[in-house]
Amino acid sequence: MNYSHKYKFVWYAPPKVASRSTAAVFREYCDLNPTIETPPHGENWPVFTHQNNWPDGCPRDYLHIVSIRHPYYRWISYWKHDVVDRTMLPSGTTDPLDAMKKADPGIFNGIEQWRIINNDTDGIDYFIRAESWLDDIKNLPFISNDLEIKNPNRGRLLVPNGVTWDEDELRELCYINFKNDYENLGYGKWDNFDHLWDSKPNTTPPFVPRPNTFSNIFPKKSK
Repeated sequence: MNYSHKYKFVWYAPPKVASRSTAAVFREYCDLNPTIETPPHGENWPVFTHQNNWPDGCPRDYLHIVSIRHPYYRWISYWKHDVVDRTMLPSGTTDPLDAMKKADPGIFNGIEQWRIINNDTDGIDYFIRAESWLDDIKNLPFISNDLEIKNPNRGRLLVPNGVTWDEDELRELCYINFKNDYENLGYGKWDNFDHLWDSKPNTTPPFVPRPNTFSNIFPKKSK
């Protein structure tokens, strides 16, 4: 887990829960993970971790903070991330619903938020929900209500052009596969946060490059 000795907390963030935004705030104001060097300008490396083992050197009475996200929107983001980085999902899936149907069932247990955030802890003191990210950040006892956070990013999600799916069916399957998250984290199957993320099926036709007409404009000279 991530930690701050300055404010005596540990923080765990599963993948795809707006963790980069949270890490940026904690890094700037709370001396998060002081042993990780800050990347110089023009370079990039993570200043936080998704690992969920309690950090060595952090007493068990430190505050335990956890970032979470609605399972439906998290799965869409997870699929979108996989399209680029090829993580654990089957290759070649066409959309989030197709990926859920083809995925090994073990993956759902592997990325279930409720299981992993309780893996090595006696309790959770604060949740930072991606849906109420700014309010939850400011509700932390060591963050000032006057703190100005410009352009908060709650977790990027942009569905590629031409990617569509049956939303109701995907919500039903998400509820089945991540039932512990819904029941223990207070989310509902039909909760709608479409206003926060561009996560609707995208019916815009995929971009198709125009054929190269350069040779037509400047035909090769005959030998």
